[in-house]
Amino acid sequence: MVILLSKSLDDRNCAVTSDKSNKWIVNISNRQLDEHETSVLQRGLNYAITPRRIPVENFIVETEKACRFLEPDTADMLRNEVVDILRKAKPTQSDITKKEKDAITRLKQDISIQVLPADKGRATVIMDKADYEAKVKSLLYDEKTYVKLDKDPTQQYKRKLVSILSRLRDEKKLSE
Repeated sequence: MVILLSKSLDDRNCAVTSDKSNKWIVNISNRQLDEHETSVLQRGLNYAITPRRIPVENFIVETEKACRFLEPDTADMLRNEVVDILRKAKPTQSDITKKEKDAITRLKQDISIQVLPADKGRATVIMDKADYEAKVKSLLYDEKTYVKLDKDPTQQYKRKLVSILSRLRDEKKLSE
């Protein structure tokens, strides 16, 4: 593991951690991460933990959705194959340790920090929640970038879109 020190935007030192898979952690919060928190964050924010049990109900529901578009004989065959597979299926061993699970729980429960993806790259950023909210507010109140609207334009855009789609359907350029 490599530890690099850099200066954050508000002149505090922050630790940037990287492992061999180039998953980065940028901690600009006041919270010190322990080795288990660092370990789970290095996996990235899109990492999915192996489920403890096989979600049988989800497989059945999705199979039934697919069967609606099949001939009855083919649908029955598919159902039988899915049932056979689910009967034989066994959940795999967890891919994270108990300490890493506890670390995820601690990170979720810590309301003083915000864990989010960096604007660019695959880094995971840990910020103090107060700093994060201040940065968001400063961006939103920047009148050079954003203009406050008098009313919500969503309905106007929706009517315009429906009108265009109806015209295209009437001209037979778009099917129902």
